[in-house]
Amino acid sequence: MKFILDIIQDYKFLLGLGLSVPLAILANLLTPKVDKILSDHNSKLKQKRIKKLRAEYQQVKIYVEDKQAYIEFLLIYLVKALVLGFLIIFWSLLIYSLPIGSLYANFFSRLFILFGSIIIVNLGLKTLDTYQNVKAFKDYQISLSSILEDKERIN
Repeated sequence: MKFILDIIQDYKFLLGLGLSVPLAILANLLTPKVDKILSDHNSKLKQKRIKKLRAEYQQVKIYVEDKQAYIEFLLIYLVKALVLGFLIIFWSLLIYSLPIGSLYANFFSRLFILFGSIIIVNLGLKTLDTYQNVKAFKDYQISLSSILEDKERIN
């Protein structure tokens, strides 16, 4: 009995009990509104993704029809990767040579190389995806049309 009285007299228990009930009611009242906001946001993301897929398809279609534009696309991405690689090496060497202490300079130059390498890899992956889509255009059309049908049917 004394244990129960100690719990009831403890202000933390009463505060927790007093706040938990109104917060539970508030959560139940806000749940439908939050669900509506999230579903609207999700619908906007789907529409944005559909628009992006259609733009990507148009670009790949241009590359299939015009090989010169496709070669230019590949060369542009090759030059971008080379320039980024040069800039990463240049800036990492510059950072490493700064008199801010060898430990910090080493850390920041390696961090710069890491992030730059991630950027170059993402650039290369985008280029390889486009290459694969151009190479197997019929398969790409079939898979993209099924994806778009699924996304539009869900909306």
